[in-house]
Amino acid sequence: MRAFLKTGLSATALAGRGRDFARDRSGNFGIMFALSSVMLLSAAGMALDYSRMSSGKARLNHALDAAVLSTTRVITSGAVAPEDAEELVRKFILANIDEADYHGDPVQIDQVIVDPVEKTLQVVASLRVPMTISSVFSENSRTVSTSSKGQFSNTKIEVAMALDITGSMAEALPGTSETRIDALKAAATNAVGMMMAAPGADDRVRIGLVPYAATVDASPVIDEISYTGTSYGCVYERTGPKRFTDDFASPLYPVGGTTSNCPGAEIVPMTNDETLLTDHIDSFGTGGCTAGHVAIAWSYYMLSPNWDAAWPTESEAAPYAPGTRKYAIIMTDGIFNRHQSSGGGCQQEKPSRKYARKLCKNMKARGILVYTIAFNAPSQAAALMQKCASPDTTETQYFYDAGSSAELDAAFEAIAKDITGVTLVN
Repeated sequence: MRAFLKTGLSATALAGRGRDFARDRSGNFGIMFALSSVMLLSAAGMALDYSRMSSGKARLNHALDAAVLSTTRVITSGAVAPEDAEELVRKFILANIDEADYHGDPVQIDQVIVDPVEKTLQVVASLRVPMTISSVFSENSRTVSTSSKGQFSNTKIEVAMALDITGSMAEALPGTSETRIDALKAAATNAVGMMMAAPGADDRVRIGLVPYAATVDASPVIDEISYTGTSYGCVYERTGPKRFTDDFASPLYPVGGTTSNCPGAEIVPMTNDETLLTDHIDSFGTGGCTAGHVAIAWSYYMLSPNWDAAWPTESEAAPYAPGTRKYAIIMTDGIFNRHQSSGGGCQQEKPSRKYARKLCKNMKARGILVYTIAFNAPSQAAALMQKCASPDTTETQYFYDAGSSAELDAAFEAIAKDITGVTLVN
C-alpha cells in the first residue's frame, strides 16, 4: 500500500481507477470483430460451395440426359452392344462437362443397366466437386449424384402417308434434271426404311400409303364401304353432314362419289411389310389435278378405328387411346385445286382448301399428330400446309418447307426420327 501511496494516488483514487478499467469496453470490439469475421467468412464459403455443388449437379443432369438419349438410340438400333454402353455414356458425358473446371477424374459412372426387353438404359453417375473455404472445416470435395433413364418407345405407331403424284410432280426441280416424283420416291422410301428399322417395328409400327391426284384410288376397300354412283374404285370428296368426320361410310352417309379419273396408284392399308410399301412407292406415276383434301380424308379414315370394318384385319386401326400414337404425313408440291363435287375442273381452290383445313382441325382434335411438307410449292400451298400441321414445339417440328431434293429427304428423315425417336422416362 505504501508503494501505491508513493505514486501520489490515494487508496480511494486507486479504487476509482480500477472501477474505470473494469467498465472500459473499447477493446472488446476488436475481439468480437475477429470472431464474427471468421463466422461470416465461413458462411460465405459454405454458400459459395453450395452454389458450386448445385451448379455441378445441374451440369451433370444435363450431360447425363444427353448421354442417355444418345446412347439409347445407338444401343436400341444395334449399332453398339449393351456391354459397351458404359464407355459410350462416359464419352457423351465428358463431351458435355468441362473437366478443367474440376480436379482429377471427377466423373464417376456408378451404374449402367441396359434392359433389351423393355428397351431401356438407366445410368447413375456422380461428380466430385472441389470445395473452397468449406475445405478448411470439412472435406476437400463433395460428391453429387443423379440418374437418368431412357426408353425406346414401346408404344404402337400408326402412320398414314398422303403423297402427291399429280401432274406437276413430273417436272424437273429448278436447276436440275431430277424430277419431283423421283425425289419423292427416294425420300419416302428412306423414311419408310427408317421407321421399319426401329427395334420392335414388326410388332408395333404400321404404315399406310395414300397416293393422290384428282382422286384417291380406294379400290382395295371400295367393296367394303358405301359410296354414291358407279364403282370405279377412285373416290372424290364426301358430301353431306359427315364430310369432315371420320364416321364410317354407311348407306345413310356414303363416302362420296366415285369416278374413273384415277391417280394411277392405289392406297395401301396400314402394314409392316416394308417391301410392299417401298415397291408401291417406286411404282408411282404422275398425272392429274391436286385434290389434297381427299387424301387428307383417307389418311384420317386409315387411322380411325371407326373404319375398321373396311380394312383387312391386320390393317385395322387401334382405338384412340393411350398405347397408340397416330401420325399423318401430308406432302404436296402445289395448290389444292380440285373439288369435283363443285365442278369446274382444276379451278376449285377455295373449296378444296376449306375442306382440307376442317379435316386437319378434326384430325388434330382426335389426337392425330399431323406432319406436313410443302415441296418446292407456291406460298399459298405452303401456307395451307403450315395451317394443317400440328403446332411446332421446342422438341418437334411439324411443318417443313422443302425447296430441293436434299431438303425433302431431310424433312422425311426428321419426321421418321421424331415418330420412332427415343424419349426420357425420367
